[in-house]
Amino acid sequence: MENLGSPQEKAARRPEINRVKELIKVANSVRQNEDPDRPVMDAGYKDVVRSFGLQGVETVDDLFNRTDAPNYNPGKAREALNVMATAVYETMKEEGKGKLVVAGTSSVEKYLPSEFVGRDKGDPEGSRFASMVVQNFIDKFGTEEKRIEVSNTLEYLDYIKNSGYNRGTFLAEQADETYANLKKIRPNVMDKEEMEAYVKAIDYVSGLKTKNVVAESPKNKTGESVEDPKKKIGEKARQSVEDIINEKLEKHPLAFDKSEMPSDSDTEEEREEKLRRRELKIEKRGEGVARVLNQFDMRGRGERSELEIMGPVSVDEIRHTLKEMEDSGRDVSDLTLNSRKFGKLIDITNDINDKIKAIEEGDAEKIEKSIVVLGKNGQVLNKAEMMELRTEIKMRSFLNDFFLATSDAHDIESIAKTMIAFHKGDTDKDWDKMFISFFLKNTEKKDGDGKLKELGSANGLFVDVAWDLRQDAYFNYGGENVNKDVESGILNEIVKREDLMREYARTKGKELDFNSPKDEARTSFLKVSLLMGKSKEFKIDKNYYTNLRNDLNLERKEIVKKYMIEEIVKKVEAKNPDLRGIYTKEEAERAYELARKLSVATYTDSAANIAFADGDDYSELILFKALRYQDGVEVVVEVDDKGVKHRKPAKNKPVGSTETIKYIESLTSPWLATFAKVDADRGAWKVLRAEDIDINKINPKSESTYHFGSIILKKVQEAKLILMSGASAKDVMDPDKTQKVFERLSKVVAEADKAGWNVFNPEYFKLPPVDKDHDRLIEDLVRAQRFMRFVYVMGLLERATKTSLYGWTRTTYDEYVKLLMDSGMFTDVNGGQNEKFISEKQLDWINGAYRPRQIFDLFESRERAKKRKYFR
Repeated sequence: MENLGSPQEKAARRPEINRVKELIKVANSVRQNEDPDRPVMDAGYKDVVRSFGLQGVETVDDLFNRTDAPNYNPGKAREALNVMATAVYETMKEEGKGKLVVAGTSSVEKYLPSEFVGRDKGDPEGSRFASMVVQNFIDKFGTEEKRIEVSNTLEYLDYIKNSGYNRGTFLAEQADETYANLKKIRPNVMDKEEMEAYVKAIDYVSGLKTKNVVAESPKNKTGESVEDPKKKIGEKARQSVEDIINEKLEKHPLAFDKSEMPSDSDTEEEREEKLRRRELKIEKRGEGVARVLNQFDMRGRGERSELEIMGPVSVDEIRHTLKEMEDSGRDVSDLTLNSRKFGKLIDITNDINDKIKAIEEGDAEKIEKSIVVLGKNGQVLNKAEMMELRTEIKMRSFLNDFFLATSDAHDIESIAKTMIAFHKGDTDKDWDKMFISFFLKNTEKKDGDGKLKELGSANGLFVDVAWDLRQDAYFNYGGENVNKDVESGILNEIVKREDLMREYARTKGKELDFNSPKDEARTSFLKVSLLMGKSKEFKIDKNYYTNLRNDLNLERKEIVKKYMIEEIVKKVEAKNPDLRGIYTKEEAERAYELARKLSVATYTDSAANIAFADGDDYSELILFKALRYQDGVEVVVEVDDKGVKHRKPAKNKPVGSTETIKYIESLTSPWLATFAKVDADRGAWKVLRAEDIDINKINPKSESTYHFGSIILKKVQEAKLILMSGASAKDVMDPDKTQKVFERLSKVVAEADKAGWNVFNPEYFKLPPVDKDHDRLIEDLVRAQRFMRFVYVMGLLERATKTSLYGWTRTTYDEYVKLLMDSGMFTDVNGGQNEKFISEKQLDWINGAYRPRQIFDLFESRERAKKRKYFR
C-alpha cells in the first residue's frame, strides 16, 4: 500500500494537481484509433513530467530511479509522483474511466501510457505508479485496517482476473477469499461509477467461484442436467449487494451523499450551506440517540414490545452483536447503519428491564416468563449482573455513535455542535459521569473470604488497562531516528520479540536476521521521524518524534496493536490471578478498540497530535506553543536514508509575535485531564492514566458540552485568535474589543488553573501549588491572569515597533496606555474585581524593552519627510 500523505498535504497540492491535470488532458487529446481506452504515446506525456523541473527526468520511471540525474532530489521526485498520481486518478474519473481504478492496479497500468507506467527497482513485477493512482481510491476508506483490507482485496481481484479459469482448486480458494473480502467493503464512500464497478467485481468473482468450484452442472438420477444450487446462491448474494447499493443511491434521509460534502470547487457560500446541512443531520441523529438512550430506561412499566420475548441469550451473543455494530462503522456517514442490530439490543435491554422489575416486585409468574441471560460459565445472570450488562449495552451503543460523529468533527465549531447534539436529553448532566466511569473506572466486590476483587472497567473488559497502554504509546513510543537519537518506549520493547519482528519483516517484504544489530527489518521498525526539534531560544527542551497518533507506518502500527493486546491479557492476569485462562484475547482486542474509540470521541488523542494532522483544531489549543513554533519559525534538518541532510523550512504562517512563543505552553487541558486528581502529574505531553481521573469532579460545570461549547468554542478559541492576530492600532483602540480581550485571556487562565493545568512555561511564571488544606489565594490567580495579558501586550507592541504599516503613532500609543491603565475599565468575570489590564511594572518593562514612544516618533518623522519630498 502506498502513502500519499495526510489530508492537509493533499489539500496543499491542489494548485499543482489542477496544473498537471490540464497538461494530461492536452496529452490525452489525441488517442490511438484502434484502442480508444489507451492514450496515445507521444511527447506530451514527457512534457507533464518535465514540467516539475527535474533535470534529466522525463518519465515516471525516471522519477523513481534517476538518482544519477544532476541535482536529483528524492523528496521533490516523490512529491511530483504524489501530485501526478492524484491528477491521473481525477482525470480518469472525469473521462469516464473511474471503473478501472476499482478494478485494480493492472487495469490502471494497461490504461497508462508507457511514460507513466514506471517500474520501480524495488517492485520489478508491477507498476508502482499505477498502485499510487489506485491508492487515491483506497484512501476513501476511513480506518487504516479498512484501507489495508481494500488494498489487498483489489490485488487479489487483479490476480484472479489475470489467472484465467484453468487453475483449479487453488484459484477457487482465491476467489472464495476475495469474494468474502469484497462483501465486507462498504460501498457508501463510493460514487455511482465506482459502485457500478464494485457490483461488477462481485459478479465477476462470484461467477469465477461457481465455475471453479463446480466442474460441471449436477445431474439427476436420469442423467439430466439440473440447475446448479451454488449458482443460485451466488446470484442471490449478488442481488442483495445491488439492493444495498441502490438503497445508498436513494439517499437515506440522514446519510451523507458525496454531493453534500464540501469540495474544493465550491464557493464559500456553497461550502457554508453544505456544512450547515451536515450539522443539521448530525443534530437530528443526536436527538435520535438521545431518544434511544431514554428508551433503554422506559420499559418495565407494563408495556410490551411487538416482538415476543427471546429465548435464552448469552452474554457472548450480546457482545458479538455489539462487536459487529462497532466494527462496521468508520465515520459520520455510517451513523445510519446497524439500525436492526441496535433495535435488537434495545429489545434485549428492555426485556432485562422487565425482568429486573419483576425481581424487585417478587412477581414469580413474570420472572418465569421473562428473558433468561446466560453468563460465560453458562449460569443464569442474577439481578446485579443483568444491571451491569444493561449498562454495558447502553454505554457501548452510545460510544459507537459518539465515535462515528466525532471522528469527522475536527474544527472547534463542529466539535462543540456535535457534543451538544449528542447530549440532548441529558437534563441532569450526568451522562458523561456514567460514560467515563463505565469505561475507565475499576469496579470491585468482596469475594467469599471478604477480600476485594477487581472486576475491571466496562463490565470486565478492562478498558482502563487498554487506555493506559495507549497513553504510553502516545507519549512514550520510543524508537531510534536517523540521527541515532534513542528513546526508550514501547517500540524498543517490541523489537526484542523475535516472533513479532518476523511478522513485521514478512509484511514489509524483508528478510530478518534477528541477531544482527544492523538487521534491515528491525532498523525499519525502530526508525521514527522528527516531528518537532528542540530549541534553546524558544524553550523547547526536547525533540518530538513519531508516536502512535502520528505514525504513518501501517505495518508497524499493526504489530504495536498485536503487542498491546497481548500486554492487556498479561496485565489483567497479573492483577487478577483468578482470571487466568478466563479473560480472553478476544476480550482484550475489544478493550483495545473501545479504548481507541474513547480516545477519539473524547478528543484525548488530540493531546498527542504533535503533527497537527487531520485539521485537528483542538490539538492546536492544547499544544499551543508547538503550533506557533512549527508554523512560524521552525527549521528542521532531516537526514535521508543516504545520509544527505535536507533543511525543512518554516511554514511561515501568521502566529502572532514569535518573541512570545516561549512564554505560553498551552491554552487548555484536554477535557478528561480537567478531572485529574490533585496529586496527578499534569501538563502538556504527559500521560493521563485511568487511575488519575477523579470521576467525582465531573459535574454540570465541567461536563463535555460545557467544556467544548461554553469554554473552548466561546473563550479559548477566541483567545488563540487574539494571541495570533495582527497588531493594527485601529483594531486594538476600541474599548469594547479591549474589554473582550481582557475577559477571554483571563478566562483561559482561570479554567486552566481550575484543572490544575500549566498554561505558562514555569521558567517565566509558575503558580504555587494548591494547598491540600485550602484553595490557592485569589491573588495568585489574578497575578497569573495579569501575566497572560502582559504577554499579549508585549507581543502586540513588539510587532508594532518593527514596521510603520500597523499605523501606530506616539499619540495612539499614549491613548492605548491610558486605556490599559484605566482601573475602572475592566471587570474580571471570574473574580468580580476591577483592575488594570497590566501592572505599572509590566508597562515599564515593555517601554524599556521596545521603546515604543521613541520608535513611533521615528515612524512619524519618516512619514513627514516622505510627504515633504513628495510635495516638493
